[in-house]
Amino acid sequence: MCATDPFTYERAMRFTSAYQSSAAQRRLALVAIIALLAFLVSCSERNADDLDVHGNGLTRYAERVLGVDPLAPTNPLVLIPVVTGQEPFVLTYEVPVRTDLGSNRCELSLWDNGQCADTSEIERRTNGTYLVTWDTLFAAFGQHALQLRLGVPYQSLTNVFGPKRMEDVTNLVQFDPASTSFGSRIFIEGKLQCRSANYKIDFFDMRARLLRTIWGHTDKGIIKQGWDLQDADGQVRNDTEFQANIYIAPTPVGATNSPSSNAVFTLPPYPLRFWRAGRMS
Repeated sequence: MCATDPFTYERAMRFTSAYQSSAAQRRLALVAIIALLAFLVSCSERNADDLDVHGNGLTRYAERVLGVDPLAPTNPLVLIPVVTGQEPFVLTYEVPVRTDLGSNRCELSLWDNGQCADTSEIERRTNGTYLVTWDTLFAAFGQHALQLRLGVPYQSLTNVFGPKRMEDVTNLVQFDPASTSFGSRIFIEGKLQCRSANYKIDFFDMRARLLRTIWGHTDKGIIKQGWDLQDADGQVRNDTEFQANIYIAPTPVGATNSPSSNAVFTLPPYPLRFWRAGRMS
């Protein structure tokens, strides 16, 4: 058969083109297989990181971040009480975690009855552990289940919690957090655990000098009391911060609304601090 036979030449070209196309498809298929395997390996590692293999409430990823000893896998997200003298209005706890969580883009937060506790603060101490403070003046009366939550940066991994610690809040009043911010006047609002009560509010500057005393009475189970920032001499104060002691004396409904006479107040008083709006620290 002649080499220039057009039939033979055309068939050879089709064969060559088909072979080249098949080789390209094989290369694409190989690249896709490699990518799929890498993805599966990554998923497997992530799934393994999300497992609580020791039954301590921590995932493998959390254990690495917290520096947990795999031979003694205890959960360090515990709240250890620290006595500061501010009890029962401010409760303080130490957390025996010594790793720098921020360097791993993780963060600690305090949760109260399944919700983030907005009136809490967490800071790292000089010894490497963490200190948690919780202000109970804004918490509801009754039992509270406190837990530490470790937030992790990956959406595919689970945020983990420490064991619950139960606390009883027995304050007679639950203040509105908005009461701590003021502009031209301070307005205090709080929900009482009794319907009727006399109250006294002593306002101080930050040097503990008494500025004004306000007496009041309520039969509605709620304290709503304002202060126009005038001191006892009628001078309007331009301080950026104030503090107050609030005394409460439960009374029978319909009792006298002149609490300055023979009022028996509960002790210690409830301490509140106020910041001028825009200047809170």
